[in-house]
Amino acid sequence: MPRILTEPNPVLRQRSKEVNLASIGSPELAKNIKNMKSALAASQNGIGIAAPQIGIPLRVFIVSEEAKFIEDPKRQERKNWTQYVYINPVIKKFSGKKTEAVEGCLSAPGKYGIVRRPEKVEVEAYDENGKKITHGASKFFA
Repeated sequence: MPRILTEPNPVLRQRSKEVNLASIGSPELAKNIKNMKSALAASQNGIGIAAPQIGIPLRVFIVSEEAKFIEDPKRQERKNWTQYVYINPVIKKFSGKKTEAVEGCLSAPGKYGIVRRPEKVEVEAYDENGKKITHGASKFFA
């Protein structure tokens, strides 16, 4: 099981490198994504993780489908959430309307704060199979 790095680990403050598109599908990137998925699934409160959080300074993040249902009281009944992989993500659009919510971070355990974010975003990225995707999200999932 990969260890989730915590502050003040310097990897968390480095600028992540873009993933070479030719490496999508490679055994090394597939292993990194598998490790990220395992770390996220094993976390008690996590709904997203970025590659630097397990020591890999690449532009890859994973978010759990659970984020879509964060305010649904029945979400605790479900255990197997889809994990969406985003490689080389770019925010293409975002709403002017903002929302505020209390958030935490797996790399800053025990610390929470009010975060102000756009209510809606559109992200362009590549999935773990190298397919270019555009994904719109709203509310907490955004």
